[in-house]
Amino acid sequence: MCKAMPQELRKLSGKHPSVVIIPLDTTNSANVNACVKEVEKHLSGQHLDLLINNAGVLHPQTLETQTAEDMLEVYNINVVGPMLVAQAFHPLLKRSGAESKEKSAIVHISALLGSLEDLPRLFSHFPVISYRCSKAALNMLSRCQAVGYKEDGIITIAIHPGWVQTDMGGNQGLHAMNSCIANQSRFNNAKAFSLRFGITAGSQEKF
Repeated sequence: MCKAMPQELRKLSGKHPSVVIIPLDTTNSANVNACVKEVEKHLSGQHLDLLINNAGVLHPQTLETQTAEDMLEVYNINVVGPMLVAQAFHPLLKRSGAESKEKSAIVHISALLGSLEDLPRLFSHFPVISYRCSKAALNMLSRCQAVGYKEDGIITIAIHPGWVQTDMGGNQGLHAMNSCIANQSRFNNAKAFSLRFGITAGSQEKF
C-alpha cells in the first residue's frame, strides 16, 4: 500500500494477480479507514496476519537549519501515520489471533539513526534532525503497541533493515533491495525476522 504507484509495483501486480495495490495516504484518517474497508473486501472475511508500516520521509536538516514546519511534517508521516494505520487495522489483526490461534504482527520500518545509544557514533555523518527524532518516536510507539496489543495476540516490533538502495537511501546504500528480500525469505516468523535485522523485543528498550 502506498500513496504513489511506481512502475515497479505495476510490474509486480502484472506478474502476480494476487498482489493488489491500494493507494494510501497514511496521514489522512479518512483515507486510511477507506483503505481498511478495501482490504476487508479483498480478504473476503479472512483475518489479517501482517501489517508493515514502511512509509517514511527524510529531510537533510541540521540543528541550525531545522524548522518547526519540517519537524511537524516529518513527524506526521513517520510517526502519526504508522499510529493511524495500526489503529485502523487493529481489529483485523486482532481477529487473526481469535480465529487462527496464531499471533499476528505489526512491523515498523525504523532506522539506526533513531537510536539514542548510537547517536554519538553516527551524528556527525548524518545529523538529519527531524528524521532521527521521528524514528526515536516510532521506536517508542512500537514499544507501547507491543505492550498494549500483547493481550490481543499481536506482536509489534521495529526493525532496522540497514542502509538499503531505495529512492530514499540512494544508490550509495550498502544493501541492494534484492539481497534484502532474499535474506528476509530465510525467516518464517516475525521473531526471527526482527532478530535478523538487529532489533528484538528486548533490545528495543535501548532505543
